[in-house]
Amino acid sequence: MKPCKASAHAKAILSGEHAVLYGCDALITPLKENTCCSIEPSEEDYIQLDIPDFKHQSLWRPAKLKKHFLDAQKRLSAYKNGTLIGNSILSEPTDLAALVLSFFSSNYGCFSGANIIIESSIMPFAGMGSSSALVASMVKALLAFYQLEMPFDTQLSIMQELECYQHGKSSGIDLYVSYHNQTFRYQSGSFTKEDRLDIPGFVCFSGHSKQSTAECVAHVKPFFKDPKLTADFQDTCTAIYQALKNHNHVDLMQHIQKNHALLCHIGVVPDAIQENIEAIEKLGAVAKICGAGALSGNTAGLLWIVGLEKQDLPSALSQCICFDL
Repeated sequence: MKPCKASAHAKAILSGEHAVLYGCDALITPLKENTCCSIEPSEEDYIQLDIPDFKHQSLWRPAKLKKHFLDAQKRLSAYKNGTLIGNSILSEPTDLAALVLSFFSSNYGCFSGANIIIESSIMPFAGMGSSSALVASMVKALLAFYQLEMPFDTQLSIMQELECYQHGKSSGIDLYVSYHNQTFRYQSGSFTKEDRLDIPGFVCFSGHSKQSTAECVAHVKPFFKDPKLTADFQDTCTAIYQALKNHNHVDLMQHIQKNHALLCHIGVVPDAIQENIEAIEKLGAVAKICGAGALSGNTAGLLWIVGLEKQDLPSALSQCICFDL
């Protein structure tokens, strides 16, 4: 085995969050922040997993990996059946990395002594796709380390299966963008590269959501039984894409406002964030959440803001971290 390294990027979903799980389009762009997985071969009979960002270090042998994988499968089944005790399928953020190792060990017999280090500049639980970047970087690195040839469609299927343990359901769009580090439009199950889109504004991190993505996904599910609402989400995403493509700033701002209103309707924009966006609109700009959002609290992950300079953010957001698009 030879040392290898692979990376995957953060993302911002510009339009289509939640609705994409019900057949609607989505528009997603990468951010420069990334996660890197480095693997060094070892003479030991275990895999040492180091995740410095979480001050995590653990040792894994095949039997332990198998148990971890089976336990995660039981919790995912309980989540799908509505009988899961607790809010999360995985107990700790670092469990996802161990699950990726467990998957390769259980399904492909991939196991040999190694030191694995995962480092990331992506804030976790921020709507930036930290779990997708972790999964994508690890799958890339493990395939290279174990010298496995695999078409991308198969890789994507594996990555989606793994991400379900983090979020309950995976559309695959975060993974696709994170893996390729390019802007894509997702439409009817297909991805189209949109590297010529000029995306204005920036994203602002309002703070960690009180609820997990899985909780938000479960909350919005009943809303999408309404075909008219689903169609409204679809039409709005299409309109945002067309406005970006045509460089029509007025239309873009109008449809971002519509997208925001729809997200408020399904309950993933807490009152405090709605007030912040109202303050932004009073300054002649627009904003919407980028991601799962939140069901309550004063924060909701990322916001996409158009028509405003970072230094002019309302006081409630003035100390927030911002990221360029």
